[in-house]
Amino acid sequence: MTPDFPPAFDQLREFAFHAAERAWTSLGHFFVAQSILALAWATIVDFELPGKTLVLLAISLVGVLMGYQWTLLGTRMWHYHLEYVTAMKALWTNFTPELQGAGAGG
Repeated sequence: MTPDFPPAFDQLREFAFHAAERAWTSLGHFFVAQSILALAWATIVDFELPGKTLVLLAISLVGVLMGYQWTLLGTRMWHYHLEYVTAMKALWTNFTPELQGAGAGG
């Protein structure tokens, strides 16, 4: 028979899944944004415009900055996910219905 875990366990599980989903969703958004920048870059390369080099350099710099931003945000989301998983493991190993009682708060 599995013990009745406190509501905190379900909340931590939900928070962990939410943090992981946000990290994967942000990766998808990053790929879409980078694809748009690559398309813009490829389109501008074909035209002869004054200052074309500067525009291409600016688009490339925006892509680099977006990559850096995604790295920071993705790392933060995975850090939150790992914190929630660690808290769930601690709750799983420390929870005993004999001490806390069924449905006890975490």
